[in-house]
Amino acid sequence: MPLKYRITAALFSLAAIILAVVLSQVLSQYFEGSRDQIVQQEQATLALLGEFARIALLTADYDIFQPQLERVSNLPGVSAVLLADNRGVIVVASKPAWVGQPMSLRGVGEEGEWQAMPLENVAGRLGTLAARFSNEALMALHRQVRRLAFGWSLGGLFLIALASVLISHLLTRRLERVTRAAAAVAGGDLSAQAALDGRDEVAELGRVFDGMVHTIKEERARLKEREQHLSLMLDSIGDAVIATDVVGCVTRMNPVAETLTGWCATEAAGRPLPEVFRIINAQTRKPVADPVEKVLRTGKVVNLANQTALISKDGAEYHIDDSGAPITDNEGNLLGVVLVFHDISGRKQAEEAFQTLIKSTVGSTGQEFFDKTVANLEEWLGADCVIIGEIVDKEKKNVRALAMILDGEIIHQYSYMLPGTPCESVAMKGFCFYPEGIIKLFPDDKDLVQLGAEGYAGAPLRDKNGNSIGMVCVKSRRKLSLPPMAKDVFEIIAAKTSVEIERRRAEEELAMARTEWEHAMDFFEDAIYLIDMEDRVVRANRAFYKLTGLTLAQTVGQDITSLIHPQGETVPCPVCIALRDRRDANITMEADHPDNPIGRPIEVMVKMIRNKAGLPIGVLMGIHDLFRQRQIEDELRKHRDHLEKLVDERTRELEGKNRDLERYNRLFVDREFRIKELREKLNEL
Repeated sequence: MPLKYRITAALFSLAAIILAVVLSQVLSQYFEGSRDQIVQQEQATLALLGEFARIALLTADYDIFQPQLERVSNLPGVSAVLLADNRGVIVVASKPAWVGQPMSLRGVGEEGEWQAMPLENVAGRLGTLAARFSNEALMALHRQVRRLAFGWSLGGLFLIALASVLISHLLTRRLERVTRAAAAVAGGDLSAQAALDGRDEVAELGRVFDGMVHTIKEERARLKEREQHLSLMLDSIGDAVIATDVVGCVTRMNPVAETLTGWCATEAAGRPLPEVFRIINAQTRKPVADPVEKVLRTGKVVNLANQTALISKDGAEYHIDDSGAPITDNEGNLLGVVLVFHDISGRKQAEEAFQTLIKSTVGSTGQEFFDKTVANLEEWLGADCVIIGEIVDKEKKNVRALAMILDGEIIHQYSYMLPGTPCESVAMKGFCFYPEGIIKLFPDDKDLVQLGAEGYAGAPLRDKNGNSIGMVCVKSRRKLSLPPMAKDVFEIIAAKTSVEIERRRAEEELAMARTEWEHAMDFFEDAIYLIDMEDRVVRANRAFYKLTGLTLAQTVGQDITSLIHPQGETVPCPVCIALRDRRDANITMEADHPDNPIGRPIEVMVKMIRNKAGLPIGVLMGIHDLFRQRQIEDELRKHRDHLEKLVDERTRELEGKNRDLERYNRLFVDREFRIKELREKLNEL
């Protein structure tokens, strides 16, 4: 019911109640006053008549009382009068039939009934005077007064109703303006105002209402700005965000969430979260419990397991990392749940790539490394064939497979020609990736045709100088799709493989150098051995073992001092001093030298091996047996003495022959001179 009607009804009811109460009081007082007046008149009539009755009883002359009784009986409102003696026998009555009968009054003392007045004197009771007064006149007056009161009441109520309507209109007219403004505001029109003038409460209410609307308008503007800012922020962040209400139904989604779930925000709004956000365990493929339900149940932040996958509306699968948190107001009341998640498929693929790297590069070398690498690449990429090839000729035309896997089977003995293959492009250009149509690009590659290859990817193997020494490549019979970071993984594996190839080559060269060193060192008759910076024997030649009488097991890895001086030494020998000082030295020890363990004259050579910085990294030592050298020197001295003697004898012989030659020469010169003179004379002639 409208307020003005309720005000009218209230005012009318209040006024009617007041009027009824007032009228009732007035009538009651009027009726009471009339009744009191009539009672007083009745008592006065009885009192007046009582004097005559007392005289009549005292004199027993009732005839004198009869006229007074009849006069009273004829008064308005008096219906009957009687007088009884002290025995209670009626002696005079307005109705003669009552005379001589015992007095029996019914309703004595009640209004409108009999009124009795006992008559007494000093001698005692004389009798009783009774009169019955009629209420008809009083009732007629009352009826007339009621009719008048009812008429005035109707007029008053009409006036009250009219006044109530006018008052309610005056009171509610401005309230209706406030109501209309409130309805407009409720309908979204924040420009509506009550605009009431005055200083009364309604005007104050209108001003408060207008202020409230203005505040709401400002707050809505700020809220809209915050909403836009929040929307922009949610739309700009890289994580997917879904908000739900307290029953787990979707209320909001940002674009990233729309992309990952395949649902648009308007389509998903109001739907239960599990219908939009379908998650399973990536390994077991079993559904994962709804995280929002758990947040609503516990009121705490919930994180998903690492192996959670999201199935979008179109069936696409994404590995996600997820957390759900409760949304509460300032008083801690739960309003809903916000779910934040992001696609970690790339990270998962990167982890798989990292695992491939780890499995391929850690804990294995040589052929085991090559075999593991091709096997891990095949498993990671789902390829049909993986090859690690090494270019083995100077013309760079022939490739030998260090490791190859074909349809899950490791193959070691395999080689192919490089020209006309995608591997040639890899060797020349670097990393190459052909997702499909590889045979059309390289139709002369018979291995590709025989395999029925469709996709290809490869990375070059390079030495420390940047020269191509091989390649690592994968081939697939179907379109090849590489995960993120595949190129980086290829290049890392290629770099590790290149290092492994160079390491293997270095080991082969080192083994060859070791063999050559052993053959070269064994060629010498001097004992030669190599020790490290901790004075432990690293290597020795055959002459060393022959000279010292030690074996390989007794020598390599042992301290050279304990080998040369098994009994120890009180004073360091010259060789030990040179080793300690890390300096080169040539030390000769005769057979009787106390530090000579051989018992024959020897010469010990100490030569420090230094790096480019000049720091010692090892010691090369040699022991030259001087016994045979001394024998040879003795023989050489004997031969020298003999030769000197022969030379002296031969010199003397040659000196004699030289003198003869000089004599012959002089004769020859004289003859030539004479012949010259003869020729000159002949020429003159």
